[in-house]
Parts: sequence; structure tokens; C-alpha cells
Amino acid sequence: MRTFIDTSVFIARHAHSPTQAQKVESATGAGSGRTKVSGLVVRQELKRRMLGDAEYLFRLLDEKNGFEEALHHLNRLRQLPYQANRAGICLGLMASITGVDDQDKTDRLKAKLRRFILTCLAKFDGWVDHLERGSGCHCATLDPVERKKRGGRVVFEMGDDKCGTGGTCHVGQFLTRMSDSSTAIQSHLAATLEPNGRKELHDILAFLNDTTSAEFTATDRNPCLTVGDLLIALESVAANCAEMYTMNHRDSLPLCAALGQQLRILSHKPEVEDVVVPPPASAV
Repeated sequence: MRTFIDTSVFIARHAHSPTQAQKVESATGAGSGRTKVSGLVVRQELKRRMLGDAEYLFRLLDEKNGFEEALHHLNRLRQLPYQANRAGICLGLMASITGVDDQDKTDRLKAKLRRFILTCLAKFDGWVDHLERGSGCHCATLDPVERKKRGGRVVFEMGDDKCGTGGTCHVGQFLTRMSDSSTAIQSHLAATLEPNGRKELHDILAFLNDTTSAEFTATDRNPCLTVGDLLIALESVAANCAEMYTMNHRDSLPLCAALGQQLRILSHKPEVEDVVVPPPASAV
């Protein structure tokens, strides 16, 4: 079975507990019967979310003058709803760090973060069996670059993070090519989405209603950032995947239902087994 791996699963594999990483490997590795597939929009989300958080943590170590103060700051940040995800990823990256004193732990963590930022996307490319490139997301192809400023301060440049309207960005053309699948999602959401339903799903429906067959408008609205789940769903169709693997089941469930795909849900709790939601009977 061709299984599309979304951003949340790869983050769980690298930034959550070893037990969670092992669950992902058991579900997707040799002997699972699955071909691991992902796409450029997922690659861009990894750069923006996980590598962006790693770069934030690298800077935070300097701003807070060391490991312990950064740790206390992140524990406070975790209590804030809109910062909890960033804090969780950063704390996961810090979890395995030991040292004889604060400076030693700071140096070890900085070395780990540097390797992580510079090699993570290559590891992602090597882990999946197939990377779907049909979306033409140019931002996803720009790997982080390390620069040294005056005084020896290290910074990481992450490249573009906004969809362009021409040139090397082809997301608008991809949306046009995938119009049949987009229409299926649009119709399903219009028929099933409650007025007080998920904001992310309402954003997808509004985007599809507003940008039907309008390449320029679609790209100008920066869809990789604003409706990334839609583009990831379309990438999975372009890659002929029968299954989506995610932790983000609240948004993925209606998208998979619209596209006739099976949904595999990775729980946030490592001790809980994956839940498999079959495709709708009409799609079987």
C-alpha cells in the first residue's frame, strides 16, 4: 500500500519519545507492506515548523544565556495555547542532552541543533521511498544555509517561505491540474462542514470557493502556509496513495473521506495503538 506521510508523523518520529519513533517505524518500515510517500509541501512544512523551531531554540540559547534558562522559558511557554507546539518540539530536542554543567549542555545542544538543521531534510528525503514533486513548491527545494556573522555569531537562512506567482513556483498550476480532487473536497466540505466546525477546514472551503480556476489568485494567497492541509491532500492523490498517515485527524478525516482514502491516525500517546479509518463505502 502506498501511504502518504504527513508533517506531523515525521515530527513525531524525530522530536517525540523513542517509543513514538518506534511506533512510526513499525507502521511504515520493512515488513509493514507500505511504501512511504511524501511531498514537497510536507518538506516545506518541516522546514518552516520543525527546523524553524530548532533555529529558534538555537537563538534562544544565546538570548537566555544557556541551557537551563532556555529550559525554564520553554516550560513557561508550553502553558500558552498558541506556543505549546513550538515549546513541545524544542523540549523534545533538548530531552536527550546531558553535560557536566550548563555551558557543557549548551554547547552539546548547539552542536546537535546545527547538525539537525543542516541534515534533517536530507534525512527526510532518504527516509521516504518516494517524494512527490508535482506541486512544484519552490520554497521546499531551498535547504537551510549556515552563515557566520561578524564576531563569529552563527545564523541559519531558511530560504523563501511565501508562494510566488510565477517563475519557479508552480503551486498555482498544480491546483489547476488537481481541480477534480479539489472539487470533490469542496463539495464534501460544503455538504458536511458545520458553521462552528474547524477553522482550518473553513479556510480550505473559503479558499476553494474564492480561487476556483484562478491560478494567480490561488498562488497569491500563499496556499502552502494558509491551506497546507489541502495541498498535502492533493499531493497524496497525485502520488496515487490509498492511505494518509497523520496525527492531525480532525482536519484529515473529512479530506480523506472526500478523496476516498484510508486514514491511519498516530496517537499523541505512545502507548496507544494507531487507529485505522477505512475509506467510505462508496469509495471501495
